[in-house]
Amino acid sequence: SQYYQAPDSVWQHYEFIVDSSYYGAERIYFSWEDYGYYTCDPTAAVDNFCVSATNCGRPGSLQNVTVTDTLAELSWQPFDNQTPESYTVAYRKMNDTVFTEVIVTDTSCIIGGLQPLTEYVWKVRANCSPSEYSFWSEEEDFFTDQLHVGLPYFCDFEDAVENSNWQIETGWESDNNQIYIGNAVAYGGQNSLYISNDGGLTNSYIPHGGEPYAFREIYFTPGFSKYQIDFDVKGGGSMQGFMQVILNNDAVSGFLSDAPFWTHHSITVDSSFAGLQLLRIDFRFNTSLNPAGAIDNISIKGISHSSPEQLATTDITAHTARLTWQPDTIEVPQGYLLAYRAETDSTYTETLLSASDTAFQLSNLTASNWYAWKLKVQYAGNVWSDWSSEKAFQTLAQIPYFCDFEDDAENACWTIRKITRCCLFPAMTVYLTLMTFKTILLFGRTATFIWNRDIPSTNSLWISRAWDKKGRIMRSFSSMHLLIHL
Repeated sequence: SQYYQAPDSVWQHYEFIVDSSYYGAERIYFSWEDYGYYTCDPTAAVDNFCVSATNCGRPGSLQNVTVTDTLAELSWQPFDNQTPESYTVAYRKMNDTVFTEVIVTDTSCIIGGLQPLTEYVWKVRANCSPSEYSFWSEEEDFFTDQLHVGLPYFCDFEDAVENSNWQIETGWESDNNQIYIGNAVAYGGQNSLYISNDGGLTNSYIPHGGEPYAFREIYFTPGFSKYQIDFDVKGGGSMQGFMQVILNNDAVSGFLSDAPFWTHHSITVDSSFAGLQLLRIDFRFNTSLNPAGAIDNISIKGISHSSPEQLATTDITAHTARLTWQPDTIEVPQGYLLAYRAETDSTYTETLLSASDTAFQLSNLTASNWYAWKLKVQYAGNVWSDWSSEKAFQTLAQIPYFCDFEDDAENACWTIRKITRCCLFPAMTVYLTLMTFKTILLFGRTATFIWNRDIPSTNSLWISRAWDKKGRIMRSFSSMHLLIHL
């Protein structure tokens, strides 16, 4: 028999069968072993021991041949090549107590009507005659797949049934930062998919290694030359804090970290992705870069015309910015429609451009402000593509510049990055001898957060080698350095 290691005091029933080679007088004994380092409590006991002869052996070698979202093909082998009249297959959900039984005459069967993303257990016995049947086999278990869905696909995380089809993995070393579908943050509705370190109550995280991710199986209907994945996204900040979209094992997006506010993102893939795909969204946040990531309003469909790509923003000043893009090299554009907005605006300013335009100069912008812009292209027959991804940028501060840290709007333009010695940026290399333990680096006025300390009703920017959770100085060191970069 097997080793029985029941760690509780509940009586359990076991049974097994041996072949005819054991015919005759046999000594049966029970062995209890204690190696001195394994705790087995309560102590062992055996009761109701029964031996009987049978010509109907129980099946073995149970196998889950194929498992999908709603059905499972199961197989087994008869005992000692016996040919019983039929078999009884019993299955149930892992959390249920009652089995559903079906009778088949073959050594395999297909069970349908199963629920997606559910664990089941099953067993089988042989029916050798109307009055003789075998013991039940050992139980085998399987887990059904996600409910497969085709195109077009849309998920705004407001439908509880569809939300249940998303699976979430913790990744490695992700005990604190996890992915949730909840209402801590959203774009246009109540819910989104986001990272959180407090059980989903807030869209937040702590510096921690790991890559938690969420995934969904989607069938990319064949017959399209291209497929487009659209979604709204916020958060990220650099290679050390980002989100990324993966189809099966192919990264189809860069680091989703353009802006600290919600922007639209679009990804185009070719026809080689036709068929069943595993859409995976990685969340990697292992430094103090903010804000935390979130994704909402995912849309996937087959398309004929690509949205513009390779958008870039250059020559940014306090009041102007140069916008550029690459024209379609396969189809001939007939024109473009450019739209831009300030971070806090709900409407866009739109401008029609000619087919020869590959750049546009924005002017009359507000200093120290975030903006986002996007583009769509017109093809022959007045056919328009979908909007491209939004490209975000921040205008510079106006000269002369003064900051006393009393203006919340200006304070929001500063970034604080806390970096440990295990996460190094190339620009820090020359200062490594000065940066032991934890150090705060001021990386300039580029993004979204500032830490304030009250000094009788006055704010200041400050730094300390050691601090408590409330930001109060605990002690200082003469070896601390403040580095200012331009």
